[in-house]
Amino acid sequence: ILTTTASMKKVSSKEQAVVYIIFFGSVSSVIKDRFGPFAVDVIRLVQEYLSRLEEGDDDVKESILNMYNIIIRSCPRSLDEVFDELL
Repeated sequence: ILTTTASMKKVSSKEQAVVYIIFFGSVSSVIKDRFGPFAVDVIRLVQEYLSRLEEGDDDVKESILNMYNIIIRSCPRSLDEVFDELL
């Protein structure tokens, strides 16, 4: 996960970003609570990317919302410090 988050920081296209976002959601749905230690870092990284998006990037925003949904369901106890930001 750490290598993947470092790689996402270097993303140059929105298609690459969507792949990483889908990856994070998929991994969190499979390993559930074991994803918890990485959840806050991943969410903050995605929020940083989200702040740089342009107005018409609805497909990326939809992927981000789906990822948030999966992570919240998979490891809710790990999200205390970012839960209010997500709402």
